[in-house]
Amino acid sequence: MPVENERKYVLRMLPHLENEFLKAARQVYHIEQAYLFRGKGLTVRIRKQRDKRGKVKYIHTTKQRVGAKIIEVEKKISAEDYTELMKVADGKLTKVRYVLKGWEVDFFKTKTTETYFVMAEIELPDGV
Repeated sequence: MPVENERKYVLRMLPHLENEFLKAARQVYHIEQAYLFRGKGLTVRIRKQRDKRGKVKYIHTTKQRVGAKIIEVEKKISAEDYTELMKVADGKLTKVRYVLKGWEVDFFKTKTTETYFVMAEIELPDGV
């Protein structure tokens, strides 16, 4: 069962540094996501993820707290299911994710594509 063990950090930086992440990134994803449920140790989310080549994946994610652990289960869904679920989702957001050497750095965007928040995270092995 996949256990999520990640650390997140808020990055205080100027948005113009995003170009430096673009140059250094191994992968870049444009992400739209929204939440179907959040509360009581359970989060259910949907995501549309487009890579640099334009390939799109639609993902349904469930995260459940079990004691001190968070169990994360992801599965692919169809574009049609994503579109239908977006009609009832809330907490919609858009971000660009830069992946480099184990780190993921997310630039959260407004509707006019301006960066309003930057967060870095790293996934660690279970128990580390």
